[in-house]
Amino acid sequence: MKSLIKTFFLAAVLSTSFIFISCEEFENLEINVPFSIELTRQGIHPDDYERDTVCLDTESSTFQEYMNDFESLTFVEAALRVKEVIPTNMTGDIYLWVVSSTGDTLISESVLNVRPADYMNTPYVLPLSAQEIQLINNYLALIQQNQVQPCFEGILQTQNIPGWDINKKIVFSIDIVIQGEVNL
Repeated sequence: MKSLIKTFFLAAVLSTSFIFISCEEFENLEINVPFSIELTRQGIHPDDYERDTVCLDTESSTFQEYMNDFESLTFVEAALRVKEVIPTNMTGDIYLWVVSSTGDTLISESVLNVRPADYMNTPYVLPLSAQEIQLINNYLALIQQNQVQPCFEGILQTQNIPGWDINKKIVFSIDIVIQGEVNL
């Protein structure tokens, strides 16, 4: 009987200690805020620029929900994805830029001699330099402090696409993920 009581007591002490060890209080919550800038290249001029702007305070429900609670915002990743390409065997050069609402170029990338269809299933993760990441994080700090509009402009140009005509089309998406920290 004593052995049964000792076993029960030991089990109770161990399970209680596991409960207290694993019940840490959450102080901060990290929230991913993904957004996309969609750009379509179609028309008779193969070297034209396409541009569009995304403002997080009006176009991202996640950002809208937490925008007054963010303690910090940091860059996570950016990628180029192709959503549609006609014809699928098209090749050429892709130039893209992401610009802040203050006019600063945050990202500048050239992807040369590529087949855009290759990025339909597997996006091209943009290999950003430490300087580009720091520029983005500095801009995100200004957004978090409500000093600038939370907008990003995507600019895209294609070049060296043989036989470009009105029937060719590429729909690109610049996908960006930032992370916000919220105190609970």
